[in-house]
Amino acid sequence: EEHLGKTIVWGHNGHVSKTNMIPFIYPKVAGQHLAEYYGKRYVSIGTSVYEGQYNVYNSDGEFGPYGTLKSDDP
Repeated sequence: EEHLGKTIVWGHNGHVSKTNMIPFIYPKVAGQHLAEYYGKRYVSIGTSVYEGQYNVYNSDGEFGPYGTLKSDDP
């Protein structure tokens, strides 16, 4: 195998975390698979936002930026 550098996988914390926070939805999340494969070389970095939108299916089955996030004022 040839080492070609580093890779960044961007995803929701529930999907890329080393510990499964949502076992009732997914038996094993991507972060667990990556942590098993890469060991200590896998790093999961959490971030947060004040407000924004995310893509989700709405009640009519349409996919788009219908999900919203809004945190309380600091």
